[in-house]
Amino acid sequence: MENLIIKPGNRLIGRKTIGILWILIGIIVLISRKDALTSRVWIEFGTFLLIGIVSLTPLSGSEKSKIEVCDDCLKIIWTNWYRMVTVKDSEIESILLAEKGVLIRRKNKMDLKIQLYLMNKDQKKMVFDFFTEYARLKNLTRE
Repeated sequence: MENLIIKPGNRLIGRKTIGILWILIGIIVLISRKDALTSRVWIEFGTFLLIGIVSLTPLSGSEKSKIEVCDDCLKIIWTNWYRMVTVKDSEIESILLAEKGVLIRRKNKMDLKIQLYLMNKDQKKMVFDFFTEYARLKNLTRE
């Protein structure tokens, strides 16, 4: 079974645009108050600049969605997640496919929710097909 990788599309453009806007706001604050450069102005400038830089880098979360299939687990990093989640096959009770996302029910752990609200139809179909095939191969309950 192949890994699933979904490209971000327009979300990445939006995130980068917002980052550039934050940096521009910081520069405008600095220029508009150049006559009275107090520590407050520098703190505001630094804050806006930092927010803009974080928005432009992967520090604001993953830019693409990816599910790696390993021998006995799934490694999942989803859009805007900060870290990868490893789900062992033995932990999975069932997989629930819904219109707004996928819910992986795990034994003795919190359920894992994968949101699909920013995806188009083709991307959602890819995710549903992936989890349907995975559940079939691993003999898991699919709801």
